[in-house]
Amino acid sequence: MARFMCAVSRLLDRPFLRAQACRFFRIEGIVFEQGRGTAVELTRCEDAVFAGNVVRGFGGNGLVVGHGRRMTVSENVLHDFGHAAVVCTGGDRRRIEASGIRIRDNDISCPEHRARTYAPALQIEGCGVEISNNHLHNVPSSAIRLEGNDHFVVSNLVEDVVCESDDQGAVDIY
Repeated sequence: MARFMCAVSRLLDRPFLRAQACRFFRIEGIVFEQGRGTAVELTRCEDAVFAGNVVRGFGGNGLVVGHGRRMTVSENVLHDFGHAAVVCTGGDRRRIEASGIRIRDNDISCPEHRARTYAPALQIEGCGVEISNNHLHNVPSSAIRLEGNDHFVVSNLVEDVVCESDDQGAVDIY
């Protein structure tokens, strides 16, 4: 059974929604708006879907997927963050086991209101994350930061990025 912790205060610096070690759940059709910290944090979750949501106006990150497996992040609108829009880690680099995480068909814009560089629209770490058909735009630095191996990046539209930094690219790979 999934256990969620929610908050509604715009002054709260903890995530509005946090799930830890949960499996087989969907978060769909919710508007998350105006908070000091991170909007949604999903840690060690598996077989989950985060779809059709609007996440906007947070001082930290929009969505953090930490050490996830077989998760789908799709058809969301994420914009206006102090740091990155989506931070995602998953998979096992030592064993070269793919995470099974898919980030698809999202509209992501305007991260980095506070951290003007190195907090991209998508920050991906680990092994085997798919990033496809996203619209990434209006980003002061990189649209995508990739760390790890065996990631699949295809058919993303990237516009108006790297406007305030001179040592980054639309996609940074480490």
